[in-house]
Amino acid sequence: MEDTARRILIKSPNWVGDVVLSIPAINALRGLYPDSYIAVLIKQELVDLLANNPAINEVLTYKEEKGLKKLSMLGRIRRTIRAGDFDTAILFPNSFSSALIVFLAGIPCRVGYGSDGRSPLLTNPIKVKDENKSIHQTCIYLNLIRSLADVAVSEEMPRPEIYINEVDREWAVNLVKEKIKKGKYLIGINPGARYGAAKRWLAERFVELGNRLTLEFNASIILFGGPEEKEFVSGIAAGIKTQQGDVLNMAGSTSLGQLAGLIERCNVFITNDTGPMHIAYSVGTPVVAIFGSTDPNRTGPPGDSHKIVKKDVPCSPCFKRVCPFDMECMKAITVDDVMNAVRSVTETFRSPDGSLKTSVTL
Repeated sequence: MEDTARRILIKSPNWVGDVVLSIPAINALRGLYPDSYIAVLIKQELVDLLANNPAINEVLTYKEEKGLKKLSMLGRIRRTIRAGDFDTAILFPNSFSSALIVFLAGIPCRVGYGSDGRSPLLTNPIKVKDENKSIHQTCIYLNLIRSLADVAVSEEMPRPEIYINEVDREWAVNLVKEKIKKGKYLIGINPGARYGAAKRWLAERFVELGNRLTLEFNASIILFGGPEEKEFVSGIAAGIKTQQGDVLNMAGSTSLGQLAGLIERCNVFITNDTGPMHIAYSVGTPVVAIFGSTDPNRTGPPGDSHKIVKKDVPCSPCFKRVCPFDMECMKAITVDDVMNAVRSVTETFRSPDGSLKTSVTL
């Protein structure tokens, strides 16, 4: 990319986790071009993940459309981009459509990985290396910045950071004060996975886990999930007894900003490999992440304050949405395995108000 890049457009990824994983690359780009105008184009429902980020001058949003309506959506996006007078576009997604839209918008410099047959639409197609299949997704985005800038970018994998606005943070604080009356600690559990059932640990084990957490840690539980997971999460909530702590089901009841605010209040967050997992470590909450069909080396939480629970089975990672066999990778993970992981992160537990970290005497 030219050193004279004045107005840069970033096309953001389309999934919660990928957006979070791209934040270090955005920050690295800002470090390389401190005086440039940087805008990010992102789906409307994901905007809370990048709002208030000081590395970004402007966040442009669009509503995802399907079928014939997608053509009019692409037309609106093209007009928005042209109005921004951008001289450089950086594409984090590997899709053909993301390259086509910046090509049609006439942006002179177009940078992205040369996948999906889109190299002719890019002025700077970056070769997709075989190592991209084994390195962390954060590094793939950072490598894109590194390859086009021809300058040093840190080899370390920094923690992404979401900037929660004060309205969402205050909402979360007040909700916890209103709804959580019992328990010394607050533990978040995300039992679903939007990508597919193969990434879900067994529902009955989440129930047993919740009951053991309330007893051993004198904890209250907040359950999280998307709108399409409300029934699934409700079944788990119904099985967790409330003698020791409260159980609050927030599946499908928050915006992304509110979700981040609530996760920030938790002492620890237990989750499958899914979007809220990435939100959790981005707001500084210790994570216990359960992996089955996917690879923690590619999408696992960075840093020593988090624990990954995974069993080595011959077919994992397979990256399938639905298991074609018998969920062996998830069935091999016991409640004891997850409880042990929770115990191992107790030194980084937050205080319930989120202000201090405290340990738990076991």
